[in-house]
Parts: sequence; C-alpha cells; structure tokens
Amino acid sequence: MSSKTTFKRIALVAVAALSLGVLSAAPSSATVNADTLTLSAATAAQTTAETATATSAVATVSFLGAVGDSLTVTASLVSGPAGNTALPQLTLSETSSATVSATDVASNTPVSVQAISSSAATTAKFKVYLGTSATAAPTKTGTYVVKLTPATVGSSGALQAATAQTLTITVTTAATLDTVAASATSIINAGETNTATTDAVVTSTKTVSASAAAATIKVSLLNAAGSAVTAESFTAVITGPGTLGSAAMAGAADNGSSATGRAITVRNGDVMVYVGARL
Repeated sequence: MSSKTTFKRIALVAVAALSLGVLSAAPSSATVNADTLTLSAATAAQTTAETATATSAVATVSFLGAVGDSLTVTASLVSGPAGNTALPQLTLSETSSATVSATDVASNTPVSVQAISSSAATTAKFKVYLGTSATAAPTKTGTYVVKLTPATVGSSGALQAATAQTLTITVTTAATLDTVAASATSIINAGETNTATTDAVVTSTKTVSASAAAATIKVSLLNAAGSAVTAESFTAVITGPGTLGSAAMAGAADNGSSATGRAITVRNGDVMVYVGARL
C-alpha cells in the first residue's frame, strides 16, 4: 500500500466524523408560538346572588402549535375581604381548534387547552368569576384580586409572549338579598290568619274571647328591591281601644314570649300583629 492511498482514507474518515457531529448538534426549538393570555377587562362586578353572567370578565388563551401541544391557565386569589371563603372559578364559554380538559375549573387548578390542528390558531375563552363553588355565589362584599397564570405542558415548549394577568372583581350585595327594610305592606282581617290578601273591616265587642284575637294584621317588610325582609324588627302602635301582641303565624298565642301593650316592638320573624283583649 502506498503512503498516498493511506492519506486519502484518513481524510475520508475525518470528513464522515465531521458530518455526524454536525447532525447531532442540531438545536431543538419550541413548538408553541404566538401565544397570548388576555382579559376582556381589568375590572368586573358581581353580586352576592351571581356566579357566571353575561357581564363576567373573559380570559382568552390563544397559540399556534403542533397537534397535541398544550397551554394551561391557573386562576388564583391574591386578596379578598376578611372572612371570605369564595375563590376564582373558570367556566368555558368558547373554543376554536382546541380541546379543553374541563368546562368548570376551581381555583388553583390548571385548565389545559390542547391544539387539535397545526394549521389554525388554538383558542379558548373562559368566564372568570368568584364563588364558593361553580354554582354558589360569594357571600362577602368587597374587592377581590384574581391572578391568571399561563404555562405550557411537557414538550410543548417555552411560552413566547403570554404573561400573567390580574383581574379586580368588586362584589356588592344583591338587591334581592338586602336585609334593610325600605317599605312594608299590612293587611288586617278578622280573627287569626296569615293568609289574608285584602283588608277587611273588623268590628268587635269589648269582651273578646280570651282564646281569640279580634283581628290580625299581617305585616310584610320589603327591601328596596321589593323582596321580603325577615331580619328586622318593627314597631306597632294602636291609637284606639285594644292592645297588641305578635306571633310568627296564625293561631300561635303570644304566651308572653314577646311584648304586649299599646305600642310594641315586633321581633324578627314575627309577621302577625294581634289586636284584642286576649293580649
């Protein structure tokens, strides 16, 4: 073998080794692109009778990726009023080229949005609201701050642009749940009844039976929304002959459990004001 031939063989081996080295050093790249997490508004309003509504803030997740790539969103509570037990909830409202791991997602639980097409943007929209569950409204009024945090899953690659978003939700008392009496209705009827719907003209002798009332006044306290209020007491005064007393229902004797007289404070829950000598 000549020395010239040997040098050629060594050169070929070196070239082959160099080619293999170039192939093995090829860098990997993320498959998630153009990823975003946006909110329809930075603030939202909710009442103590509401969960998800048409006016709830909407979080939108969108990205370009290969089939199977996923992006997650986690809702968590940053702050809330003292004594609160309500937490952020997510409810799916719309998807495009996506599958979603759950339609209702509780606080601190990641919801996964997975691509089902590599030729279209993957999009999912979620209503963001507060509740002690997906269907139970918050009970404490005040200001709540909610954080939405995006992340990718497994080999989906690093996020390119999506960042955490903050939503402030102000919770107020639902008008129908207001416990402050703004008005009242009263219906008078003969005898003892809490089913009367119209007033009656009542006459009675001075010697009313000790076991029956001459008349009953059914009183209904109403809040500003016209809903019943039972958490307040009220004052009843008689200006003509007779005395007053109260009870929670028809036929229930006072038995000294509440005040009797010509001007009384009717306790919470009592809706019947009795008029007569029995009291």
